[in-house]
Amino acid sequence: MNQPDRVQMDGFGFFDVVYYVHPNAQAQIAAKVWARLERLGIAGRVEPIPALSTPGDPRIGVLLSHRQAVQAAHDRGARCVLVLSGDVHFLDRTHDILAQATAELGQRPWNLCYLGGWWPIVPPPEPGCRHLDRARDITNPHALAYSRDVYSSILGDWPADVGDAEEWLARNGDIDRYLARIERSFVVRPVVTTVPALLPFEDASVQTHFKP
Repeated sequence: MNQPDRVQMDGFGFFDVVYYVHPNAQAQIAAKVWARLERLGIAGRVEPIPALSTPGDPRIGVLLSHRQAVQAAHDRGARCVLVLSGDVHFLDRTHDILAQATAELGQRPWNLCYLGGWWPIVPPPEPGCRHLDRARDITNPHALAYSRDVYSSILGDWPADVGDAEEWLARNGDIDRYLARIERSFVVRPVVTTVPALLPFEDASVQTHFKP
């Protein structure tokens, strides 16, 4: 199956690489996520990245895991990479919505694309799109795609070890603040992923449609 066919079928084929930040210390959660990926029919395309356990400050683990994924995508020459993490749940219409959203994404320059997350203010729609909004101040990046256009800046700005990460976070806050400054960022509408902490805040039209 060629890439255009894969994109049209489910949208996940748009991403050259899909990583799941595998929480080794939370085996039950990881097993549930892999089962969801199996039901979606994409488990064979998803590659695990071991999550770094940093119980003293979980933000360090998030920062370093995302940097590791971006580094791996850069090293293999991937055009873009989707990074999944945590106890990610998927909407029952994920394939259909993501296929349409990625078709729209492919028609414009982009740096980041969120498949889910939380925001304090409803993001404005992207002109001419049915399934993309402009991302504004989104937090909890549990399903985030990076374009190769931002690899170099992220790898140059983000630390690669725990000690440097502690200093970086003290100066910059969590990665949400950094990501919020990146232009040409979009979020899929409606979101196709969530995590348990965000589920009560999802739009009522989709809240009951996320697969357990």
